[in-house]
Amino acid sequence: MKRSITRLFITLFLLAVILVAPVFPQEKHPIAIAVSPWVGYGPLYIAGDKGFFGDLVVQINIVKDTDKRIAQLMGGYAQIVAVPVDAMVMKSRPELGFAAFLVIDESAGGDGVVARKGINSLEDLAGTKVALGLFSPSDSWFDYLLEERDLEDLRDEITFANLVDLDALTAMRKGQVDAMIGREPFLSSAKRELGAAIIADSRETPGRVVDVLFSQADTIAGRHADFETVVKGVYRAVDWMEKNPAAAKSIIKKYLGESYKVSSDFDNTFSAVGFYNRDMNLRYFGTVDHPGDFEDTLDDSIDYLQDMNELSWDPEPEDFMDFSLIPAQP
Repeated sequence: MKRSITRLFITLFLLAVILVAPVFPQEKHPIAIAVSPWVGYGPLYIAGDKGFFGDLVVQINIVKDTDKRIAQLMGGYAQIVAVPVDAMVMKSRPELGFAAFLVIDESAGGDGVVARKGINSLEDLAGTKVALGLFSPSDSWFDYLLEERDLEDLRDEITFANLVDLDALTAMRKGQVDAMIGREPFLSSAKRELGAAIIADSRETPGRVVDVLFSQADTIAGRHADFETVVKGVYRAVDWMEKNPAAAKSIIKKYLGESYKVSSDFDNTFSAVGFYNRDMNLRYFGTVDHPGDFEDTLDDSIDYLQDMNELSWDPEPEDFMDFSLIPAQP
C-alpha cells in the first residue's frame, strides 16, 4: 500500500514538473547548400563571411561531383544545390519536384573553344579531333552555339574525345587532340602554355550557361522564410562584390585557393563569370504570366537533353521555375 502511494506521489510530481516547465524555443535548423569549387558560387561564401545570412545558420558543403551534390539533396543532407541548369534538368524526374529559385551566375567567357595554331574558326574544326565532356554544360553550350551559327552539320565532321578539364588539357599538351571545348581556368592554361587561341566563348551567348540554386518544391514551401533569407543574403553579397571586387576575390580565394594553383587562372576565371543581382534575376525569371529568358534557356536545355536521350520525361520549362523568392528585397 505504501509503495502504491509513493509511486502515485512520484507520478503526480513528475506530471507537475512537466506542466510547469518552461518552454524553450526549438533550435533553428541550418540550411546546407551543396556546391562545387567554382568561382561562380562566390556570393555564397561572401554572404557567409560578411554575415549577410543574418541569424540563419548556412553550411556550404563543397562537393565536386554533381551526382553526389544532388544525392545530398535527396538524402536530406542538403536543402539547396548549386549546379549548371543542364545538370538540374538532366537529373530531374516528375516526382522529384526540382525547382530553381535563383540564378547565381552565368558564364561570360567561362566556357569556350581553344585550338592549336592554324585553327582560327569553328569551321576549321572540320576533320579535327576535339576534347569535349559529353553531356557537360560546355557540350550543351557548343551545341547551342553551332545552332546559332547555322553550323549544326559541323558536329558530324569532328571526332570527339570524351575528356574534361585537366584530362582535356593534358591531351592537348600531348598533341592527342587539336582543340578543347571546356571551361576556365583550363582555357587560359591552354592559351598560356601552348600558344593556343580561344576561337569562340560564351560571351556570344549571354544567359545560356547559367548556374542555379535549386531544391525540391516541397522543401521550398516548407522552409520558405529560410530560403528567402538565403536569397536576400546572395543579393546583398552580389551588391557588395560590385563595390568591393578586390576584397571579394580575396574572400573567394580563401575558400577556393587550392583549386587555382596559378593566380592568373583565378583572375581569368573570375573575370569570365557574371554574377546575377536582384534586377537581373527579376528580368531573367520574369513572372508566371510573362516568363523571361530563363524559360528559353530551360527549353533549349530540355530539347538538347531529349535529343541526346538523356531525359526520361517530357517537362515544360515552367516545371523548373519557382517565381516566389526572386522578388525578395536584400
